[in-house]
Amino acid sequence: MDLLDQALLDRHISATEADALVATAEMFGLARADVEHLHRTYLASLAGIALEDGILTPTERHDLDEVAGLLGLQQSDVDRALAAAATTIPQQRRPDAWRLQPGDTVVFTGAMEPPRWEWEEQARAAGLQVGNTVTKKTRRLEPVSKSVTATR
Repeated sequence: MDLLDQALLDRHISATEADALVATAEMFGLARADVEHLHRTYLASLAGIALEDGILTPTERHDLDEVAGLLGLQQSDVDRALAAAATTIPQQRRPDAWRLQPGDTVVFTGAMEPPRWEWEEQARAAGLQVGNTVTKKTRRLEPVSKSVTATR
């Protein structure tokens, strides 16, 4: 895997690198199915790295597709690797981890439009607790500047 990683570093596999990879596979007695499994494992690890922050950028997707092509894999293999990686992202890193739940405490600060009382009313209607000051129980704090018009 280390040799594969080194060969793919520049996203190009030279003839010399290809020969070295084949020789290594032969040395370890790897069948074609073993090599394909290792390629999928390598792609899965890259997919996990790409999704560590919970966001897949177009550049990251392009890179994954490029690596898959170099490994003889398809875009559908990339899709499967990303789907598998998405299920293993730690909960605190998932984008939906910040979704407010009924009972969560929120605090509104700064000047805002619509007025604060409307935001507080909507928060209460959604089952949230509205706090006056930030405490350990405050789930999220979003300061809003005067020059920004908040959207619902």
